[in-house]
Amino acid sequence: LLDKAVRQLKQLPPRETVDVAVDLPTPAYFPRQYVPDMRTKVDLYRRLARIGDEQTLEDLAGELVDRFGSLPPQVVDLLELARLRIWAHQLGIGAIHLEEKYVVLSASSRGPLEALRAMSDGRLRVADQRSAYLPLTAPGDPAAVLAEVKSLLQGAAVAT
Repeated sequence: LLDKAVRQLKQLPPRETVDVAVDLPTPAYFPRQYVPDMRTKVDLYRRLARIGDEQTLEDLAGELVDRFGSLPPQVVDLLELARLRIWAHQLGIGAIHLEEKYVVLSASSRGPLEALRAMSDGRLRVADQRSAYLPLTAPGDPAAVLAEVKSLLQGAAVAT
């Protein structure tokens, strides 16, 4: 609220929020050994949730390396999930989750899903007006699931 009020007073455009729910089975968090202070950790999660573009995400990643050292795998995955949120938002996708051996992409209308399907080489299956299914080659492997979703969204986000 404070940020919104300050932006209004300075006559700046409202900050775009990235409201995409990503629920994938990836161990993505700040480990206690990497960020030991709880307040700092909460602040970092808050900042990560507010990031709306890739440049800001890269800036945060650089800051993490400067402050805490090289990124452990859990933090790399956390940053990749944030990147997926950004790409999904750009493409009009509102939610991404795992359902058995499929990643389900949800949108408010069929248009974004059809556009994504057209760029997916036939891998993405549009099921109805709001859902599309991406069959997974290795549904039990969190790294493979993340890589497949990243591959799908990255190509489409770059094309937009």
